[in-house]
Amino acid sequence: MQYSIYVSAAKVDMLYGRIPPKLLRRLAVEAKVDLKVVSVAVQSPRAGTSTYDRLDLVEASLERGVPPGR
Repeated sequence: MQYSIYVSAAKVDMLYGRIPPKLLRRLAVEAKVDLKVVSVAVQSPRAGTSTYDRLDLVEASLERGVPPGR
């Protein structure tokens, strides 16, 4: 039996928009460090992110115990 996972872009965008900006910046920096990529970004974390990038940040927020919207 095979399973597929459905990712709702609308739901990811809704939850992503509820992550506090201060936490979002910290999570985005941690994601860059985990990928072994060193870079300096002056742009907002929302610019140029795919649905899966935003999903990773929502998951990281939930793993920290900080539900989006608080």
